[in-house]
Amino acid sequence: MAINVSSLLPVLMKLRGFLEAGYTHALTLQAMGNVDPDIVAMFLQDKMDSWDPLVAGVHVLDDDGTKQAAARFLAGIGANLANAAEAATRHERSHG
Repeated sequence: MAINVSSLLPVLMKLRGFLEAGYTHALTLQAMGNVDPDIVAMFLQDKMDSWDPLVAGVHVLDDDGTKQAAARFLAGIGANLANAAEAATRHERSHG
């Protein structure tokens, strides 16, 4: 079965929204002194709680496995981006 790319677009757009939420949450945690990707993942998993996307008529996320993995993946990206933004800000301040 080939996956139709257009059937993935709604899922990818929603994942993008979750990534943005995770990044924003990571920035908030960073302002408080600690970006823990596992905390960001729990935050995202809570946001994803009622999300049940379909691809080609198939429910593609289950609560125990793929949804948790997706939340952790996006949390890691968001935390890395937040850390990079903080490092760039520190560098700018010290060399500005």
